[in-house]
Amino acid sequence: MKGFQKIFGTLVISSLVVLVSSHGRMMDPAARNACWRFPEFAGKCPNHYTDNELNCGGFNVQWATNKGKCGVCGDPYHEKIQKHVYPGEYAKGVITKTYRQGQEITVLVELTSNHLGRFKFTIGKLSKIPITSEQLTHVLRTPEGNTWWPLPDRGNKMFSIKLRLPAVLVCNHCVLQWYYKTGNSWDCDPEGCGLGYGKQETFVNCADVRIVSKDGVVPTDPPTQPPPPTTQPAVTITTTPMPTNAPNPGGCKAIGGYTGNTAMDMWCQKNCATGYCPASICKCIYSSPFFESKLIDTKSMAFKALCAILILCSVIYQAVGHGYIRNPAARNACWQYGFPSCGKEWTMDEKNCGAVSTQWDKNKGKCGVCGDPYHLEVQKYVFPGTHATGTIVKTYTEGQEFELELMITVTHKGWSEFRIGDIGIPPITQDKLSHLLVLSSGGTRWSHNQYVKGKGLYKIKLRLPAGLTCSQCVIQWWWKTGNSWGCDSEGCGMGHGPQETFVNCADVRILKKGVPIPATQAPATPAPTQRPAGTTAPVPSGPCKAIGAWAGNAIMDNWCNGNCPSNCPKDMCACV
Repeated sequence: MKGFQKIFGTLVISSLVVLVSSHGRMMDPAARNACWRFPEFAGKCPNHYTDNELNCGGFNVQWATNKGKCGVCGDPYHEKIQKHVYPGEYAKGVITKTYRQGQEITVLVELTSNHLGRFKFTIGKLSKIPITSEQLTHVLRTPEGNTWWPLPDRGNKMFSIKLRLPAVLVCNHCVLQWYYKTGNSWDCDPEGCGLGYGKQETFVNCADVRIVSKDGVVPTDPPTQPPPPTTQPAVTITTTPMPTNAPNPGGCKAIGGYTGNTAMDMWCQKNCATGYCPASICKCIYSSPFFESKLIDTKSMAFKALCAILILCSVIYQAVGHGYIRNPAARNACWQYGFPSCGKEWTMDEKNCGAVSTQWDKNKGKCGVCGDPYHLEVQKYVFPGTHATGTIVKTYTEGQEFELELMITVTHKGWSEFRIGDIGIPPITQDKLSHLLVLSSGGTRWSHNQYVKGKGLYKIKLRLPAGLTCSQCVIQWWWKTGNSWGCDSEGCGMGHGPQETFVNCADVRILKKGVPIPATQAPATPAPTQRPAGTTAPVPSGPCKAIGAWAGNAIMDNWCNGNCPSNCPKDMCACV
């Protein structure tokens, strides 16, 4: 039993890392939040298990609470004591790299969830603590002379960036800042319009470094680059023994090219205990006879207790921005597609019940019928909420087979279901969504694991119920993602138990067969959400009208007048 308890504890600790899927960290030079991962800084840098989540407190905190401002090292701007700025707990002033004046350097950044976008690096002398943005006086350039480094692909991996240090900068203590502006969303700013412009999720790290003069001696630094990371296997409990490289802090050693390296042995022992245990770098062996001679009984109380703890651990997962119904346009997205009365919603792909911790910890798994946090007395997407305008975005015929368009901005696997019901007297409730829609191929669950290959638009054929007609029905999309390992009544594994959930509602009308669909209906093919970078600025002096496929459509004329020039796709609108 002691052997099981040891394994049980290790798995619980590992789950805290395995079930967190965030974004990135600066690894060389090792940032204040990441230096704990390196043996040479053991005892100097505090452990920081969420070191890849320094995103200014999240999109809403940065842009709604702090008006776009971010702490100089990635903390929420409004916090009086910021964790990564002195006297914060992670601002220890540990020098993790020494360079030479004017040197061309290589910076390594590890992205654990790639959101595209671009990097920028600044550096400055820490003349007075704490570090401030004003002290970061030098913007570093690539060998080509660029100040921004665009991400070349979507890989979750280590990226290597070459930069040139300033020719005049020498310091005993400088701070190098990594600034990552992601490319999740379409917006506008003074540089233009398109994906990655305007308001975006932002990540910031700080590293403490030293720069000696050209004639000075550069001390021999211990290597700050860790072994190349590999994807941590999902925690899966089966009726076979655990693999020998499962995390165990006591019996882990470096292998391969690092065999016999005592520093790397320490690195493996420290990192495997937290669940970061690359199988190509480290090997951990259990000495417990429990694993050598016994199988895990999936019906035992111990196994059920392990499932319960792993489920509780999974609620710490946080994610940002993932998907929405594009056609018929959901209440959170219809403002983009010719329905200005819907009200603008810049975070239209984030209707995830308030995020995992809110849904599963605070609300015990419950979610608002249209994706709002369940506990809110007034929900934005349910009457009388601001975005529950009752705007009919599509008209169908009873029993019709139709094509629903789903826009996925970040894929998290799992499955989707679709329901529909007559709203009757507002508000819509889950009880009113009495019809589970059937796929044209049969079944009611649409598998993201099978069909979704990445970010993009996906078309799903569904059949409306025979005999259902309504002046206002609601179609509900329910996406249970497959991010995390858990257990539920259907079994155990990735995608079971508590998961991040996305929900949208779209208002539609269903007519009897033989009744013509009104000609004023919204366009069958909505304007693309990822609009062209160019727009028809400057500010129009006269009216705007829809053009192209939408020419003569009064609804689209109104849309163009209401949205131009800030959101004025040149293939849709023209202004005098």
